[in-house]
Amino acid sequence: MRLERWAGPAFVVAGLAALVAVLRRRHAERGGLELGLLYAVSRYEQTLPLLGLGLALAQTTFGLCIFNLLIFAAAVPAGSVFAASLSAATSNPLLPLSYVLALGPAGSIVTGLGLIAPASVRRGLLPFAALLCGAGVGLVVDITGSTPEEWRFAAGAILAGFWILIAPILVSRHLVQSWLSIASRIFGSWLIAIGALLGALVLTRF
Repeated sequence: MRLERWAGPAFVVAGLAALVAVLRRRHAERGGLELGLLYAVSRYEQTLPLLGLGLALAQTTFGLCIFNLLIFAAAVPAGSVFAASLSAATSNPLLPLSYVLALGPAGSIVTGLGLIAPASVRRGLLPFAALLCGAGVGLVVDITGSTPEEWRFAAGAILAGFWILIAPILVSRHLVQSWLSIASRIFGSWLIAIGALLGALVLTRF
């Protein structure tokens, strides 16, 4: 029981230590894996929905949590392959970018609704949130890359995405549920507002 209690904080600290180690290195010394890690954690339109999804999954049953994590994991390569196919099929370089930008607002809004909704409604929203968040991660990495550096960059970004998602799940399950519920609803409201603002920016850009 004591080991399980400290698993979440240890997971978070290990990830933060790895991030600090990467930041301490000069840009010229960073490889594809390290650049992928930094790129993923710097994209707030992706990290915020992932944190929200993790908070929401922490308040579900173990079975539902695993089910939605599997949806997220399947959506990552699907999003990457879709982006690669779209890039190859169109001469407009802005078209794949528009999907990337649109998934951020959509993921924020759906995840935010899942955080503020009653438990019965949350169960129906979480698969869609997991799908949007996973596809959002996949769209910005290229798992079909032909060079080792492209593969390392994709691996780093995907690892960072999973770390951001799983960290709140492991930590939040040991918090007082009433506090977690209140914090989740506040964060969910922020996510909806952020998603609406990002959506307005996307509409004005395209």
